[in-house]
Amino acid sequence: MWRWIFWGLLAIVALLFALSFGAIHFSLESIVNMTLDKIQGNEEYIEQRIFFNLRAPRVFASFLTGGILACSGYLLQQLFRNPVIEPGMIGTSSGAAFGASLYIVFGYSLPWIPTEFGFFFSALVGGLLATLVVFFITGFRKHPSVLILLVTGIAVNALFTSGIAFVSYLARDPQARSITFWGLGLFSNAHWYHVLVLCTLTIIMLVGFNQAMIKLKILQIGDDNAQILGIKVFRFQVITIFSIVVLVAICTAFFGVISFVGLIIPHIVHLVFKTRYEKSVWNVWKLGCIFLVLADLLSRQIMAPIELPIGIVTSIVGVPMFISALKSKLWK
Repeated sequence: MWRWIFWGLLAIVALLFALSFGAIHFSLESIVNMTLDKIQGNEEYIEQRIFFNLRAPRVFASFLTGGILACSGYLLQQLFRNPVIEPGMIGTSSGAAFGASLYIVFGYSLPWIPTEFGFFFSALVGGLLATLVVFFITGFRKHPSVLILLVTGIAVNALFTSGIAFVSYLARDPQARSITFWGLGLFSNAHWYHVLVLCTLTIIMLVGFNQAMIKLKILQIGDDNAQILGIKVFRFQVITIFSIVVLVAICTAFFGVISFVGLIIPHIVHLVFKTRYEKSVWNVWKLGCIFLVLADLLSRQIMAPIELPIGIVTSIVGVPMFISALKSKLWK
């Protein structure tokens, strides 16, 4: 009970800090007053528009995205029984980025395809394609070693990164700039419909992933033994992987490539918390939400008034942790 209260208060504090600080500072009193004016339907003013149209959706979008990416990375690690795996390592993010880049350059010339749907669909297909290539090369059902999986992931990432570079070369200047900035991850384009979609995905994800953790616990005894106990292992693996790819592709289509969140947060949870296996996904989600909303705050403040892409901030934190985790896994 007290742990839930602590995490709830920590999340509220992180949200209030993120809502308050930025190019324009909003005090707690002004946030309360603007919210009351909005509820009462009073005439809008410029500060209120900035807060509700720019700041608030950005903060809540980063909060929810952090939870989704962290849980996706954690479930992928448990599925492969490998602590150095995250969606970016197996090509999902780069594939989604390649698909989205194709749509940025060529998709807008197809007026019969809705922009948001086409962007999402392109990112989803790209993420699925890259992930399937990695699984096909490594052998999905054989639980490949860390080294094989990482080398394959590096090769596939390099392939799709080259594809992004080629598409950028063909693009006009505004399109190339969009691909560059979007590839670094930005929450500046967040809207309330993004928040609504992410809220829906979060609810579905937490319910589904919490149930999946129970089966993953059984899978730790081996695929053959789990099959004997009634778990259809291959179908479960396919459904889990597809769910993770969909979640990551949607986040990538919305806000660009945000790396290392799915790697950092599970390791912190593993080091700090000692909870039941099937309950760990909740801790990962909570810490992921708090981490990314604070990382976005840092990206807005560290070089203010210039905004630093969120992907740079998460990489600065994530690379040292990845090297440490990789070293302990390969050379212990």
